[in-house]
Amino acid sequence: MAIDEAFYYCFDSLVLLEALREFQFITNTFAAEYGRNAGSYVNQITRSGTNEFHGTGFYNWDGNGVDALTTNQQRCVNSNTASNPNNLTQKQILRNCRSVSNNSVYAVTVGGPIVRNHTFFFTSFDFTDFRQMVSSASRLALSPASRAFLQANSALFAPGTVEFLLNTFSVSNDPTSGGSVAVRNLNAAGTPQIGTLSFLTFNRGATGGIPNTEDFNRQLIKINTKINNNDQLSFRYLRDDFKGPFASTGITSLPGQEVGSNTTTGLSPLMTFTCSAQI
Repeated sequence: MAIDEAFYYCFDSLVLLEALREFQFITNTFAAEYGRNAGSYVNQITRSGTNEFHGTGFYNWDGNGVDALTTNQQRCVNSNTASNPNNLTQKQILRNCRSVSNNSVYAVTVGGPIVRNHTFFFTSFDFTDFRQMVSSASRLALSPASRAFLQANSALFAPGTVEFLLNTFSVSNDPTSGGSVAVRNLNAAGTPQIGTLSFLTFNRGATGGIPNTEDFNRQLIKINTKINNNDQLSFRYLRDDFKGPFASTGITSLPGQEVGSNTTTGLSPLMTFTCSAQI
């Protein structure tokens, strides 16, 4: 990218760090050449090929096996340890409260001459392979007593209210508390309280792990060619692609309500013609 190029947004469209030659962050009083902006300005200049072939590559692995528990995960462990009707071991309780994840990132860059002293290329490619066995995919749920209360008193609610609540909040299978809501009869004098809706937790992974995979790949191709001593023509192509079965609905969605594989692809072709002249 250069300072006079437009930027077309696509998913995670920031280029690979190894593909950047220069990064600028300007917050005030910048020159008119940046234009069309009254706030801060972020400028990324991608690398170009040279007369010598060059390249880089790396692999990065990130897992959560040695991470500390979050506050919510610790609360889940505490509540399931205190109320353990299935006689789970401490390791099983921990696995139910925290998912196992493995994130691998592969990347490579290559640049060099197509025609020496005239035309050059630079390309980068990176791939993120995220694998997760989700054992805790929790959302609010109604306790069995609360569902029974709604069904027994459906005539006191507006039409469709009870059906909506029962379809939105499934029956709980995890004792972790999600709070409660007092129910009052607004049609009676003094609006007396007639019951309480208790929210616990529905953990989709309580009976077995849920496999979740997310794949992201991104490719940059840049070609620079020298027209004459003053003019240069460049072409940049940027593509990224993301796939994940729970990308739209989230993994806490109820079984049967998931959205299948979701793919987002962005293309950013751009040609830049730069002229300079002496007066």
